[in-house]
Amino acid sequence: MTDTKLINLLRSFSPDEFKQFGKFVDSAYHNKGRDLSHLLKILKTFYPEFNDKNLNNEYLFKKLFPEKKYVKLLAENLIRTLTSHLFRICKEFLILLELESRKSTKQYLLLNQLRKRRLYKEFDKEFDNRDNQGEDISKGSVGYFVNEFLLDAVKRDCSLNRDDFSSSVEYTIRASENILTAALISCFKFEDEKNLANAYNIIPRSNMLQPLLEHLDTDKLLPAIKENNPGYYPYIEIFHSIYMMNKFRDNTSYYFSLKELLKKHSAIFGRAENYVLWNILLTYCGINRMNSQEVFGIHKHILENGIYKLSDKEDFHIVLFRNIVLNASATGEYKWLEQFIEKYSDDLHDNHRENMKAYSMAYLHFAKAEFEKALEYILKIKYNLFLFKLDLKILQLKIYYELGYYEEGLSLVASTLSYLKNTDELAPFIKQSIGEYAKCLRELIRIRTNPKTDKDDLSSLRLRAQKIFYPNLSAWIMDKIDAEV
Repeated sequence: MTDTKLINLLRSFSPDEFKQFGKFVDSAYHNKGRDLSHLLKILKTFYPEFNDKNLNNEYLFKKLFPEKKYVKLLAENLIRTLTSHLFRICKEFLILLELESRKSTKQYLLLNQLRKRRLYKEFDKEFDNRDNQGEDISKGSVGYFVNEFLLDAVKRDCSLNRDDFSSSVEYTIRASENILTAALISCFKFEDEKNLANAYNIIPRSNMLQPLLEHLDTDKLLPAIKENNPGYYPYIEIFHSIYMMNKFRDNTSYYFSLKELLKKHSAIFGRAENYVLWNILLTYCGINRMNSQEVFGIHKHILENGIYKLSDKEDFHIVLFRNIVLNASATGEYKWLEQFIEKYSDDLHDNHRENMKAYSMAYLHFAKAEFEKALEYILKIKYNLFLFKLDLKILQLKIYYELGYYEEGLSLVASTLSYLKNTDELAPFIKQSIGEYAKCLRELIRIRTNPKTDKDDLSSLRLRAQKIFYPNLSAWIMDKIDAEV
């Protein structure tokens, strides 16, 4: 019973969601044909773990039907039927939860029903008030313009119903402009999304986006949009800049131009889309090996402007949190890092919070040259995510070197190289770069433990270190080489 689809779904509910779901099931409108409230109340006694040995079909049957005799086959069929119905209602509840967060979708559904019922006065009232219902955190995203398309399309259809052809033509144009803007943004973003595919060793299939971009004359299109559709132009300009930044990656002028555009036009985007856009800049910084101070500046910006997560209801994403910790540590901003950990750790998901605190403290103490303490925190961390496994191997290698634990260091180098050879979770360029870092550190240990170090060996090692893709690792190796000179 504990492995059923129903239990896995109920386990995912927050306490408040479970409470709301109870009210949902109690409603005769949703709970059609069978009274499932009693079943849910019994299951609630096992919330949130649902791993009690009593959670089985026999126990549920006897609780639901104490007056009936338990016959295994009949009872299991009945419980299976009831739990299937409850699972179906769970999915309906999830739809309602999602709909509650989608203001534009609710507006469209209401407007379309008013249109169909020819309640035109109410339609006009709702349509005119659609922009007065608070900030749309997704404003400026593909989804935002798709929603605007739907709203304009329903206005167009309502105008046709009323024989208002002038309005119909206007909203046909508006709807088309919105869906075209969504399409252009989606195409321009594709060049950035290819970076993510590359990082995870994924080759995108043949698609419509690439040929469209290759045959699109943006030199003529963008000035025309600016002249004829100035309200849409800043959005298209920004996403075209993202395309150019990623297409011509070595030309950093596109990056700096885009950063200024994002600062200038931050108000036309909602919180969620600002979060996405600044993370696109961070992705570029990582791929293009921008210096740590540049990355640190972006991290400070997103924290100071409250765009470090999509919304107040979202958790601080552990990968972004991890990247901030890594960069601040490498930059030597350990006082700032200490304040960051203290202020933002509680925004992490409960499942990750303690591990991420220990992870962050390990890097903090390493930045402060408190290597023994850093090692203590590493031993407290339990992670399955491959990125963090690799991070900790890299940090441990540094600590072993700093503490003079050379045999342990060489053993960890060997296990790291073996891991990189056998994993398929990383792109080849990542595996090659981390592998070269491990080999350089192995050579550093050989040089340090050999009193007859040849300067040519150091020069050769420096050339290898300079080719390491990640600037922080490259700089650390070269610092150690300088210390041996």
